[in-house]
This record gives sequence, C-alpha cells and structure tokens, in this order.
Amino acid sequence: MALSSRSARPKMTSRRFNAFAPIKKGVKMGGSAIGALHEIKELLELAAEEGVHPWIQQRPLKDPNQADLDMVANKASHRYVLINEIHVK
Repeated sequence: MALSSRSARPKMTSRRFNAFAPIKKGVKMGGSAIGALHEIKELLELAAEEGVHPWIQQRPLKDPNQADLDMVANKASHRYVLINEIHVK
C-alpha cells in the first residue's frame, strides 16, 4: 500500500493472486481458531489433570437415523456422539 499525497487514506495497489498455484505445488496451509498447538496441548493436559469431561450423549452408531430424528425433535440436551459398540471396552 502506498499513501496518496492528497489524503491520509492508503491507496490500494492490487496484485493478482492465483489461489490454485500453491495447491499445484503441494503447499498446505492450516490454522486454528482456538489457539496455537502448544496452547491446545496445554489446555488438554489441564483438562485431563482436573478430570474435566465433555457434556455429551452417546448414541449407537448402528442407528444414526434415530439420533438424527431425536435431534430434530429437540431431544438432545448435549452433543450427540455416535459410538461404535464393537470397539467400546
């Protein structure tokens, strides 16, 4: 950006950017709206130490349609988590 001599408002200079160029080169970009990786790790460690558990309702994976119908009927009081009973200990 360059400042114009007539006003204090910045003068925008545009550059063309091909959004697909990084994809072609295999560039990967990512981010997190909840914090840096070390902050997330620190928060999860604190939650584990203090015994913090999420508010969830476990529903069987074998019947996801019923879970959906119950959500539509406002029967969900917390987040529904579909559980594969085969792998539950």
